Amino acid sequence: MLAKMGFTLCSALATGVGGSRPRVCSLTNLKDFANNRADVSWAGRGLPHSCRHTTPQQLLQRVYSSFPAWDDAVDEDEHVTEYVPEPYNPDTPAVPTEQQQLLQVGVVGAPNAGKSTLTNALVGTKVSAVSPKTNTTNVPMLGAWTEGAKQIVLFDTPGVVSPKQYRNAAQATRVSSAWGTASDCDILLFIVDVHRQAVQQDPRVTQLVKDLSQSIQAAADDTGESMPALLVLNKVDLVKKEGASAQQQMVRVAEQFNGLHNFEQTFWVSALRDQGMAKLKDFLRDRTTPGEWLMDAGQKTDRPPEQIVREVVREKLYRNLHQEVPYNARVMPVSFKTLNDGSWRFEQNIVVPTNHVKAMVVGRQGAVIGQIGKLARLELDVIFQKTTHLVLQVKVEKKHGQS
Repeated sequence: MLAKMGFTLCSALATGVGGSRPRVCSLTNLKDFANNRADVSWAGRGLPHSCRHTTPQQLLQRVYSSFPAWDDAVDEDEHVTEYVPEPYNPDTPAVPTEQQQLLQVGVVGAPNAGKSTLTNALVGTKVSAVSPKTNTTNVPMLGAWTEGAKQIVLFDTPGVVSPKQYRNAAQATRVSSAWGTASDCDILLFIVDVHRQAVQQDPRVTQLVKDLSQSIQAAADDTGESMPALLVLNKVDLVKKEGASAQQQMVRVAEQFNGLHNFEQTFWVSALRDQGMAKLKDFLRDRTTPGEWLMDAGQKTDRPPEQIVREVVREKLYRNLHQEVPYNARVMPVSFKTLNDGSWRFEQNIVVPTNHVKAMVVGRQGAVIGQIGKLARLELDVIFQKTTHLVLQVKVEKKHGQS
């Protein structure tokens, strides 16, 4: 079972593994290491040769020991700048249409598995809200990165959740669009929070893998072609600090999911820490095929600046407010203009249903909304590479019949 995922594990966790073609490395069949030929062969591919005659715990420890040092693992709900955004560069040279290559990637998976963080990290700038809250991505958002003649376009979809988790009919409609968006892509990334699964497995995530497999099979029956899918196990940095037992369970989770669906390859990453991401980017670049780009050279997203600001403000709302309050607030762009000194000024409204919710969003003496605005401005200065001014107003939504 680990044959199709073992190479990616070793290449993500061990140094010195090269090449783009998959290689097989079974971490469960340790008798291979009793064979001198196999020992030399695997050592040449970067696996420590002293793994012979080891227990699974010792093997995992050896593989981890050759992984680049982590900073202290953090949860995604901590305030961390997970990448250095790359602003749009209009001077990036264009490539003739006949030389262009394209890959459309659907990013789907379990709620709060880090899909938005992974998409933003791949693109290199903020295109989707990142938050520990469930389903903060409420519309498909398009991002892309271009290298040479190759362009990879990412469609980040809402978290696919069980119908019992839908808060309302509108969300159910948005979430169901995840599968629709994915079906239009060339390849799928199925993202799983492997830390959560290793510590306390969630059967709903297992069901999502089954749903994914069934959906892909149904599409294959109609078209005669099966869409390839990659399993991306995110937040491996958090698994490491849980100890050897959780690390072994992480491998078992990968085996289980690969048994439920024929994933083309498995990647072990920390999108927040940019660990294992280079391997994933290399794989996606290699899968591009001749096709006209969907975005101009140097363009990271098709969203206007005020929409990017909206996403950043939404993220800060989710991070600084609790329970259902953020879900009851809508961020509405009002205006955007360039000032004489070249800085950008944005005005946005945060629309809430009641005065009670407004009081929570504003906070005592404006402390909460002030913190939200401050954090948003700091991030926007980095994203746009210029000084930004942000005016936020909290308004109560008018009821029908009110003037």
